[in-house]
Amino acid sequence: MRKLQNINLDDLVAEGIIDEKTANNILAFQTKKTDNAPNRLGIVLSVLGAILIGLGIMLIVAHNWDNFSRPIKTVFAFFPMIIGQIACGYTLFRKKESRAWREGSATFLFFTVGACIGMVSQIYNLEGELGSFLLTWMLLVLPLIYLMQSSIVSLLYLGGITWYATNCGYANNHEPYLYWGLLAMAMPHYYRLFQNSPNGNAFNYHSWAITLSVIVTLGLWAKDATVLMWVAYVSLLALYFLIGCQPFFRNKRSINNPYLLLGLFGTISLFLGFTFYGFWEEVIGEKMNWKNLLTHQEFWVSLVLVASSLYLFLKLKPLENFNKISPIPFGFILFLLVFFIGYNYPYIGMILSNLFVLAIGAFYIYRGNELNRLGILNLGMLTLAALIICRFFDLELSFVTRGVLFVLVGIGFFITNYQLIKRREQLAN
Repeated sequence: MRKLQNINLDDLVAEGIIDEKTANNILAFQTKKTDNAPNRLGIVLSVLGAILIGLGIMLIVAHNWDNFSRPIKTVFAFFPMIIGQIACGYTLFRKKESRAWREGSATFLFFTVGACIGMVSQIYNLEGELGSFLLTWMLLVLPLIYLMQSSIVSLLYLGGITWYATNCGYANNHEPYLYWGLLAMAMPHYYRLFQNSPNGNAFNYHSWAITLSVIVTLGLWAKDATVLMWVAYVSLLALYFLIGCQPFFRNKRSINNPYLLLGLFGTISLFLGFTFYGFWEEVIGEKMNWKNLLTHQEFWVSLVLVASSLYLFLKLKPLENFNKISPIPFGFILFLLVFFIGYNYPYIGMILSNLFVLAIGAFYIYRGNELNRLGILNLGMLTLAALIICRFFDLELSFVTRGVLFVLVGIGFFITNYQLIKRREQLAN
């Protein structure tokens, strides 16, 4: 894309490069683009203002709460929500093009709906669980995402349904299958952001929110054959990494590519845990009835994630560039082998896991040196250092031996970084 900077349109017209009509068209386009550019500071201030106003009203009412009769309390419970609805209605009819108004009014209404539900429950002593409260709240505010085109409400909604799922699943041992339906209801907005502003902050924040939410809630599928969830998690992280390697995400900055980062660091972290013999002791300690494997929901969840990862794996065709592709995408395939071997021979599972982490570290050191990238090089060094530290705590070594090894690792960091920096300076000259 060619960009013109510090060029006077009048000079271009005077030199005969463009005519008057073209100059007016350029000026009109520039004005339109400036007017449509999102005012980020205005959006932030409007959202913060909406939250502060809501909190202020609630504090003022709370100070005199005990002095009010039940009907008055009910009026105060609904009053902020009505104000929020009026603000949203005004925005839709008068300020629809203003993102600051849409985000501010929708955020205010989001919180006042939750406050209204809670206050009415308290006024009339309506008993209920936190999960049912969160579910009701999220269902009521869901239309705001699309009616107001509000990304802030969408992010709050994703946080709310994750809270609902963890409360039902981890805290009360319920199976919140509704979570996946609730998550699906938010995906059209995510797709709209992908189409309209794929490089915008809203899309990047949603990518982080969705990926983290799925990681947190995936464990809710664990029921009878919980050991199979390790296969599911390794496959999910491989799937994330493969998505992050697709051209659209690969061209983004690392911080804006949660699929790649979570897949990379998540896989390394899991396999570091697999390098401990204690993990495999727990695996073989959980006896499973393999004959009834098809009856376990963990098996089907793992199968779906393995199949999805395998599809993207074949689409990426890493074997064609074996020397350039990270070992991470091979993790889920390797773990299928390691898991079933380690289930019967835990020491072999532990050794294979150590070798895989070692391969990851060696690969990133090699690639970092080849591409002249300090970040990639240090990732490989940190992976090897983490593996060595794990073995420090796992093996019975003297403090002197551990100290010497730490010193050697530190020297390795300095030498590799010094050589790469020196190489950069030579190339620059």
